[in-house]
Amino acid sequence: MSTFLSKNPFRIQSYSRCSRLGLLLLTLFVSEWASAQLVNIETRRMQTDSVRFAMVADAWFNYSKQNDDYVYSVSANTTWQWKSRDLREIFFVLGNYSLVSTQDQDYQNSWLLHGRYNRKISQLFRTEAFLQHQNNKLLVIDSRFLAGAGIRLKVVDKDHLSAYLGQSVMYEIEESSGFDQKNYNWRHNAYFSLSLTTKDEKVSLTNTIYFQPLYRAISNHRILQQFKIEVPISEVISISGSYNYFLMSETPAGVSDSSSNVYFGLSFSI
Repeated sequence: MSTFLSKNPFRIQSYSRCSRLGLLLLTLFVSEWASAQLVNIETRRMQTDSVRFAMVADAWFNYSKQNDDYVYSVSANTTWQWKSRDLREIFFVLGNYSLVSTQDQDYQNSWLLHGRYNRKISQLFRTEAFLQHQNNKLLVIDSRFLAGAGIRLKVVDKDHLSAYLGQSVMYEIEESSGFDQKNYNWRHNAYFSLSLTTKDEKVSLTNTIYFQPLYRAISNHRILQQFKIEVPISEVISISGSYNYFLMSETPAGVSDSSSNVYFGLSFSI
């Protein structure tokens, strides 16, 4: 960036303005969770068969400075999974932190922690329970805590194709500092996830849709649709891309909010 600015005769009036433009572009690639109101857990589950422990992690740091203006960003994601000796119980933990900042302000500052327990009752039927806490100072809803439990059905089980249907009840506490609101809600959590792997297992595709309405007002709901593709480039590194669509039918401001994003990234696994 520095070289381009020094040689370009049409240099933008200030590096500060250029920094802000760069930040807006950079934020799109920091983390697929950075601005999420609803997190897709399905794409983070690990299909590890008889492997009892697995971990996936990725992290990066970027710093840029010219004159007195600087931009730095930090992003870290990790997922851990443990299975019981009989492989019927799964303990699953994931975390995320993302920060994009200048000397003037934060453009992103968020973290998330999710824990889940899954028990296989039969080939079709599973039970699960989960806890989640997330914080993003730059969103309308800047803090959310939720706890829930329900069932998970494996409705398709073939060699390279699987599909899951989930139904659960969850209690959430949402806080909006900007609107001085704190809400306590019971929501239904429904999702359908379809996964396809090529015969050589080199490419995997996953499509997931979530629907989360309030029990007392179904018109107040959230929808997340995500399509993700992942391609391994070595035994431990994979490249992935995803398209995400999110809709919140009612925000603390009394209006609906929707967004769509495309992400690309690398992941490391052992």
